[in-house]
Amino acid sequence: MLDGWFFGQCSKPSSSLSNPPPSFVKRGSLLEKANDIQMHSNAAALNSLAQHEEKKAKLASMQTTTKYALFCITFSYFRALHLVRQQKEAFSLSRSKPPLSNERMKMIQEHKNCVGRQQRLEYYMKKARVGEERKLQRIEQERLEKRRISQFEDMNRLAMNRLAAIVQRVYRGYLGRKSVENLRLERQKAALALVFLNGCATEIERAWRGYCGRRDAIRLRREMAEFLFLLREQEAQLEEDEFVIQLQSVQD
Repeated sequence: MLDGWFFGQCSKPSSSLSNPPPSFVKRGSLLEKANDIQMHSNAAALNSLAQHEEKKAKLASMQTTTKYALFCITFSYFRALHLVRQQKEAFSLSRSKPPLSNERMKMIQEHKNCVGRQQRLEYYMKKARVGEERKLQRIEQERLEKRRISQFEDMNRLAMNRLAAIVQRVYRGYLGRKSVENLRLERQKAALALVFLNGCATEIERAWRGYCGRRDAIRLRREMAEFLFLLREQEAQLEEDEFVIQLQSVQD
């Protein structure tokens, strides 16, 4: 907002403002100038808003006036049309022929009744012909529908037979594959059981051989210990005898 303004002066006068605010020419602080400029812009905005509202009110008034004028023109047109029709009827009555006699009126009425009966007869005959045609069309449609249904049933029966054969073939194949699979599984189970039994037998044999080896080793260690104990006992006895002999020799 303050671009181009230096010390309260403007290099180019604004074209949108015919009367610049006093803050453009007086000197003062920048804040005071900004406040003055803001107040002037707010006043300009309020003025433009008021002008816009006034234009809207004028347009609304003009629209209402135009609608009323169109209504008056339409009303005048239909009123004039009604008056012209009344004048036409009055003119036709003034130039009408003399009244007819009762016999002539009866003949005219009878002729009208005959024409009306003929028209009604033709109308009802036409409706009867239409009804007959519709009945024939309905019968033909029912016949075609029955034929189509029979053809559809035959095709459905053939399709069902074909599908049944396919299902049977697939199921027989499934049973064959299942039996073969069961036989293969049984053979695999027998082979696995044999492998398991062989492994178990090998494990039992290994455990028994280990047990027998440990038992023999314990027995051998026990016998070796007894043998060594006997040797040491004999050596001790010999040493004791030698000591006694030496002691007796020393005493003598």
